[in-house]
Amino acid sequence: MEDELDLLSYVFIDECRNHIAKISEIQMNAVSKMNFSDYEMNKILRILHSIKGSSSMMGYMGIAQVSHSLEELFIYFKDNSFSDKEFNYVISLSKMALNYISTEINNIEMKSITSDYGYSITKFINNFLMEKSFESENFSNDFCNCEGVNFKPYIIRKNDFRLLERKVKRLVHILSIELNKDVNVIMNGTDTVISDNINDKVSISVIQMINNSMDHGIESSEKRLKLGKDPKGTIKIDINKYDDFIEVSVSDDGAGLDRDEIAAIAFKKGFIKDSEYTDSEIYSFIMYPGFTTRSNPSLFSGRGIGLDTVKAAIGSVGGCITILSEKNKGTNFIIKIPLK
Repeated sequence: MEDELDLLSYVFIDECRNHIAKISEIQMNAVSKMNFSDYEMNKILRILHSIKGSSSMMGYMGIAQVSHSLEELFIYFKDNSFSDKEFNYVISLSKMALNYISTEINNIEMKSITSDYGYSITKFINNFLMEKSFESENFSNDFCNCEGVNFKPYIIRKNDFRLLERKVKRLVHILSIELNKDVNVIMNGTDTVISDNINDKVSISVIQMINNSMDHGIESSEKRLKLGKDPKGTIKIDINKYDDFIEVSVSDDGAGLDRDEIAAIAFKKGFIKDSEYTDSEIYSFIMYPGFTTRSNPSLFSGRGIGLDTVKAAIGSVGGCITILSEKNKGTNFIIKIPLK
């Protein structure tokens, strides 16, 4: 399995580097004429969408988030006219995002813990796109000394979760074969319509949670039978939209979290100094950067990255995550995001 992880990782690394080189080449050509052609813009969007999809499936959620935010930025400028100063800003921010992705790829190759710098890039882009306009001096102080920038209102795109449903079913099918586990997935609320920004954060998070649930949570059919369980595991996703918030629950009927093991690792890492912590507080440590209960990563999880980026993704839109778990009964991740 470790050999498979290395093979897939190197394929991913090679593809990403080629993608970044292509975007850089397109941008160099665009800079020479201070404009992107429709062909160039569409090609960049296709490449970014590819990076987002492959990084999400591999569990590299920081790269997925940054590539999505950059994709949104290019979509906005594809649909709007912009000045030379605005063009320079897009190029500057794109270079910063691509540098981040390149750094993360190097970290993956060196098997190092990935950084969290991408969160600030993602947050800046998202905040920028939500603003109708910027005063030149504020914009200059905030980022790149671009004066006189005046942006049109950003149109908030909305979508449902039917695409996520297809991704989830495909992912569970693939993981069931790779992990030799029999799992049924139930998904409710896919017709819920929400802004693309929140939709994407939820989608990226759900994919990562399913990776963890399939790999860590759901037991093999043989073990489930010994425990008196249905040999077929179940993962359930419920999406509910209320007046002022959206709630997403991702639950499984697997092994549950081992509180004592998590607490011991957290103590060893210096996260805790005594035993006066609630179960929920102990469980929250699995979302800390670099935290893993596995000594050897599998193909799909256990690298110490993933749930920390889920926490950051949900936090970037003002949300929070609660973890409920019972040993040998299962685990439930509950996401709540306010609707502003």
